[in-house]
Amino acid sequence: MAVDSGSNALWLWLLFPAIYLAGTLIRGPMVDWYPYPFLDPRGEGGFPSVAAYSVGVLSLFLEVGRFVRWWADAKATERNVSVETEEV
Repeated sequence: MAVDSGSNALWLWLLFPAIYLAGTLIRGPMVDWYPYPFLDPRGEGGFPSVAAYSVGVLSLFLEVGRFVRWWADAKATERNVSVETEEV
């Protein structure tokens, strides 16, 4: 199975955290419990605070994904250069 290394694949990194966030915000009021204090809209700042933290965390996931893709591309390029020099 080929993996798309384009920018669209990076958005897949956000899929699980976004679903987790939505599930937490839907389930939280039903069970009166949130797994993290920054996801609890009853705290200081309310929903705007939860939104700000959520955007920050999702951005962090995106940047980690970008770094991993960059690292993998750099390693692949390094391997290709090594193979080409050995053939000469």
